Amino acid sequence: MESVVLARVYAFVRASLTVMCLALVWGAFVQVALAGTPSIGTATAYITTVGSSYSPLSDTNCFDSEDGMIPAGSGLTATPLSTATSGVFPVTITCTDSDGNVDVETIQVSVQSVATANTDPTISVLNPQDHSAGTEFVALNHAVCSDGTETPAKDLKFTASPPTIPAGSPTGTYSITLYCEDTDGGFDTVDLIVNIIPPVTAPTTPTTTTAPPPPTNPTTAAPVPPTTTGFQLVPCWGDTECTICDLVVLTQNLINWFVFMVSIVAALLFTNAGILYVTSPGNPGNIGRAHRIFLNTLVGLLIVIAAWLGINIVFKSAYSGAFGPWNEILCTSSTVVGGVVK
Repeated sequence: MESVVLARVYAFVRASLTVMCLALVWGAFVQVALAGTPSIGTATAYITTVGSSYSPLSDTNCFDSEDGMIPAGSGLTATPLSTATSGVFPVTITCTDSDGNVDVETIQVSVQSVATANTDPTISVLNPQDHSAGTEFVALNHAVCSDGTETPAKDLKFTASPPTIPAGSPTGTYSITLYCEDTDGGFDTVDLIVNIIPPVTAPTTPTTTTAPPPPTNPTTAAPVPPTTTGFQLVPCWGDTECTICDLVVLTQNLINWFVFMVSIVAALLFTNAGILYVTSPGNPGNIGRAHRIFLNTLVGLLIVIAAWLGINIVFKSAYSGAFGPWNEILCTSSTVVGGVVK
């Protein structure tokens, strides 16, 4: 009888160790698959005057999930711009993280001469413009309006119709009407031509990357499931598309569900052993059977808990806390930069 018990314990230990090894391999895959990429924030159109100093990086930041805030001059750079002459000039801001991943944002800078009072407003914009179909185009982030005596935030009414071109829109030529009016009744209007082109992959280090998803049809709405609360096994149900992060979360949910079910089964086995022990005071066979059920269940439960704690300790030690709890994977929310989702 002891040999049978030992054989069952050995089989259970072997299965638990196999699960733990698979979880370790899965965790390593998650760390690689969900490697952070930098994202430029607060980069918008800018107005300055002839002869003044201009630094686009003073109003720009870049954040990476692994490196944190990337400082200017280190991984955050911008193309130089001279303010000696007036006009509208593009400035390209580039952010590179420690892994070599790159984010690029181009803003329009209007260099204006010293304006006189009571002039009509003027819209400055690079026209036409090319924009990738992979991101949203926000018209007012690519144009500026000024009449020299009034500021856009306080006295100027600056609008665009339509205000945006959604991400995933079909490639082609779009027209956006820009309108700017000051408090004196003066106004200016410009038809901005935007050419939506296929998405272009940003340069990265020579590593295997996942191709961007094809543009979605903005006129096709995904089915919206009823609002639910509590545990949700499939994380991306009801969204327009599922990402690799959602696949990772789904697998992690299955692992957590398995650990939860093991706890329920263990509780049922403990209850069964207790009932068998209490109802068999004069039956040595049933008492021995209750002891074996209790012992085998306890050993199996301890092995599962030890495997869970072992994986948690290994990941927290290896990634210095940046990985977070191994059994809880969160998809980082999209970063909105000037109305554009990155």
